[in-house]
Amino acid sequence: MTIAQFMALPPEPEGMTRELIRGTIRERDVTTRNRWHSVTEALIARALLNWLDRAKPARGIVAAGEARCRLSTESATVVGIDVAFFGPEHIGAVDKETDGFAGPPILAVEILSPSDTKESVTEKIRVYLEAGVRQVWMVDTDFHTITVHRAGVDPCLFGSSQTITGDPELPGFSEPVSSFFSPGHMRI
Repeated sequence: MTIAQFMALPPEPEGMTRELIRGTIRERDVTTRNRWHSVTEALIARALLNWLDRAKPARGIVAAGEARCRLSTESATVVGIDVAFFGPEHIGAVDKETDGFAGPPILAVEILSPSDTKESVTEKIRVYLEAGVRQVWMVDTDFHTITVHRAGVDPCLFGSSQTITGDPELPGFSEPVSSFFSPGHMRI
């Protein structure tokens, strides 16, 4: 399927999301996400925004909530990313076909959902890295871990007692992993 055909499809049914991976539609149920998925997504986005605010000069954009992105012009691939950081070259650059971001982000964060399968997660990591995403974080809200994937490098697992850094792609980014899963961020 082409991107134009994908974009011409009727809206997704409630509780479903669609992606186009190498010309093939992938549909998944989003109703199985839990509240920790949303909280973790917000905490990661906030940490990235805080880092970006401290950067001199601040250059780039943080997007969250299934940010639509056409990963490359070579393959018919349109994905929704939980949290992404796009470099300055993406500011103002909109993919006219998808009304989303054009080109791969520097960082793509995917938060595991109960409906995710090992096969779908592995495929998504490969798709991201092949498209030129420099860091892919797979976040597990059950085990409070983040696995960082980079092309040509073994994955690196960070647990809640560790600090994740973004160097060299996110210079100066450093955050305790526990801050993404901490109930201390809840205001009651």
